[in-house]
Amino acid sequence: MGAQGRGLHEKITSIESMIDSSVVNKIRYIATIRNKVLHEDGFDLDQDSMSHFETACDQVEMALAEKEYTKSEKSSSGSAYETYKNSSTIKKVAIAIFAVAAFILANR
Repeated sequence: MGAQGRGLHEKITSIESMIDSSVVNKIRYIATIRNKVLHEDGFDLDQDSMSHFETACDQVEMALAEKEYTKSEKSSSGSAYETYKNSSTIKKVAIAIFAVAAFILANR
């Protein structure tokens, strides 16, 4: 796919015509929240926003898995999705970012 750019937003912009717009919007939302958490002093998500963020992470991960943009691996405790679903929020953020990065790298 040849994604180009410095950050996730730029990379998604460079290939957004190849990805469903609802997935693009969710990836942008995840990247925005990630940037705010890392770069804005005192930024905090309220419970509703955290729930919305977790849902977006779940939906992106599932959309990428359905399209086989990520590889599903079985773990000793069940499917990769079951393991993901039971993970902490921080782990979900990391997994979502990794999934998006893997998608971009796999489709260069």
